[in-house]
Amino acid sequence: MSLGAFRLGPLDLTLARGKALGFIGPNGAGKSSTIHAILGLLPRPDAAVEVLGRPAPVAAGAWKKDLGFVLSEQGFYERLTVADNLAFFASFYPDWDAALAAQIAKRLLLDPGKRARHLSTGERMKVALVAALSHRAKLLIMDEPTAGLDPIVRAELMDLLDEQLRAGELAVFLSTHILADAGALADDLAFLSAGKLVGVAGKKDLLARWRRIRFVAAAPPADLMGRIRLERDGSAITTTTDRPAEALAMLTRANARDVRVEEMTLEEISVTILQEAARP
Repeated sequence: MSLGAFRLGPLDLTLARGKALGFIGPNGAGKSSTIHAILGLLPRPDAAVEVLGRPAPVAAGAWKKDLGFVLSEQGFYERLTVADNLAFFASFYPDWDAALAAQIAKRLLLDPGKRARHLSTGERMKVALVAALSHRAKLLIMDEPTAGLDPIVRAELMDLLDEQLRAGELAVFLSTHILADAGALADDLAFLSAGKLVGVAGKKDLLARWRRIRFVAAAPPADLMGRIRLERDGSAITTTTDRPAEALAMLTRANARDVRVEEMTLEEISVTILQEAARP
């Protein structure tokens, strides 16, 4: 899909019920544009979009009944109460469950009589989440849902989403630059850089595969296996690799000394992948 000079895709992402996919990338990578294209908020003259295994034409809206969405900015009728806004949203969904909406709102400590213009940022996000979940969506699409929220509200929202996922009926597509949220919720991570998908991997696989190796040598092996990054301070050398077993075997043959293998956090791994993808 062409958006002016920016080219997005092609993207092919698979997400099963009960699973969450973290959509990770720097600002300007195309994360929000991807979501807007999926939801039909952008013209798609040169793109075909399929959602839940079927075409999602911009001109038709029936396919959206199985979607819930929470965007980074929420649009409400500001003079209406929380309850009135939710009633308005309910009018679009034949499967709206008023009892479920009331249950989630109570769980999130929302005041149904409070006018939208008086809602805090966290409260607005809570209302949006109630609206997204109360018609029993099969796919929940979220664009930076916790940006700007205080830690308590973030924790409340993440706990609720985790419960919904464990129930097994919902899939969550989470676009975020807050890697802690992606790490806490997502089963798989998809990395986007400059409109291109540069990798998709399971969270557990990433944590098991990536390592930082420190060693001492006069020089590193020229073809150190799996090397992603190499830093040197005299004879002290640090390499980051996604193939640690092969790298360690080469270091043994090269008589490297004081070899230490360190685990990496998901944030460190994600930053490394995206930084490498951005290199010319």
